[in-house]
This record gives sequence, C-alpha cells and structure tokens, in this order.
Amino acid sequence: MLTPPNDSFAADRYLMDFYDIRTKDLCSRMHLHTGMRYVRIMTGQETTIRISTLSEPKILPQASGETIVLATFIDEVVDENEAPRTRFNAVVPPCTWVDMQIPRGTAHQFNAIGKNAVIDTVHPEESIEIFREQAKRINMMAQTIFLESQQEPGGSCDLPSDTTLISE
Repeated sequence: MLTPPNDSFAADRYLMDFYDIRTKDLCSRMHLHTGMRYVRIMTGQETTIRISTLSEPKILPQASGETIVLATFIDEVVDENEAPRTRFNAVVPPCTWVDMQIPRGTAHQFNAIGKNAVIDTVHPEESIEIFREQAKRINMMAQTIFLESQQEPGGSCDLPSDTTLISE
C-alpha cells in the first residue's frame, strides 16, 4: 500500500500496487470482505490483470459508450479441504482501467501479469458509518476473510495459453 501522508491519517480509500505473479511466483488468495467495495483497476503497458470470482460477474458497458472487451473464461479452483468450485475469470487488457462494484461477501481475487498495475479502492459503507457516527480517527472497519489457507504458486493463476486478450 502507498505510504500515508502522516501517522494520524485514516482513510476509507486506498491505492495499492500489484506485484507481478510471474516475477514473485505467488498468487493472491481468494477472499471476501464484510463490506462493499468500489474498485478501479488500472493496467499499464505489457500488463494484464486476471479478475477471478466464485460467482458469475455482470460485465456492463462503459458509460461513455466505448467498448472494451474483456476476455472471459471459466476454470476450477481446488482447496485441499473442499470439492472443486467453478471460478469465473475476466482479463483486463494492457493500458485499460475497469470500474467494479464488489458486493459484500463476494469471493474474488486479482492477479497481475506484468509490473504496471494498481487498484484504487473505496469503502462506501465505512464512509457512511463514519459520517453518521461522527467518528474520528477510525481505520477501515470491514474485515477481509481469506478463503484459502495459503497462497498458490504463480503458475496456478497465470492466464491460460489460449486466452485472447482483446477480441472483436
């Protein structure tokens, strides 16, 4: 996470860069949050982000009317203690930003393939709660719950070789 401007800074929004799964050889873990999130994912040159969820996402057109086609595919995720589950995937192409709303309790993970990617996250429920309660110096209240006991090697969240990044 980027460094806060001072020690007393508290926020309901943060900007975080992604690590390249191929360089670090490590995937992010599937997780969910106890509060809703608004997310903007941004990629730079030679970088894609694989968005994975355990529930089928709704991909809507941009408000501007321009069309960015996200490659999508389905695979399975296997945890050592559970039966395989369907995992829905979308790929953010290079030099693109995508806005997302992640409802409370929606399992998801983001994995960058390349070094030029960031995520900008807003926690609206926390903002409303802090405003309503007139709270001071409250850090993010919603919890992150990890659904996997450990992080998998980078190859398990890389893109399949037959994935088309931009399709017509």
